[in-house]
Amino acid sequence: MRIEEIESMVVSVRSEDSDLVSILLDDGTALTVAVHIVSDYHLYSGKRLSAEDRARLQEHAAFSQIWKSALRYLRYQMRTVFQTQRYLQEKGYPEEQIQQVLKVLQDRKFLDDRRYASMYAEQHQSQQSRAYIMMKLKQRGIQSGVLDTVCSDWDEEAAAKLLVEKYLRKKSKDNSQDLKRKLIQYLQRKGFSYDIAKRVAFLDNDWDEPII
Repeated sequence: MRIEEIESMVVSVRSEDSDLVSILLDDGTALTVAVHIVSDYHLYSGKRLSAEDRARLQEHAAFSQIWKSALRYLRYQMRTVFQTQRYLQEKGYPEEQIQQVLKVLQDRKFLDDRRYASMYAEQHQSQQSRAYIMMKLKQRGIQSGVLDTVCSDWDEEAAAKLLVEKYLRKKSKDNSQDLKRKLIQYLQRKGFSYDIAKRVAFLDNDWDEPII
């Protein structure tokens, strides 16, 4: 009967928080893993580990490290899958383990691109055009199918009207051609087409003559 070589011994198992525990091995190696790993491997002080068990625990520890890094990144604001992947890649983590972490984050709804796009669009639709917001979301890695769904019933003209109201509250309402041009240019800088900018400017009842 072959006797399996013993590689390491567990010195201590200490809880870090509700999700993670720290395992100290007899050679001074400290591994942080998910709580369920303790029961999965029946870990306790004095537990002897084979080389295979140690290697598996190190894999779990690597996953936990990436997981913690991702949660820190997501702590203060919503992110997209693309943003989170790029952040973890910049940290130098292995791509295979990054993909594993991203899958769990999505399964547990820590990452939800559709929800992100909906909230972003809702927050910015009174400040920018549909085209501009779609461009910003694409830069954040939101897929075309999600964009089409989120922006399908977008009222461009209503958004432009809100911006006109804000603009005119800060500007003198004379009938100078310069101010009229600035109003249309302002809407175009926000991503609205010339036709929409001109049409909305025409609807401003406080002007004595159409904006041309």
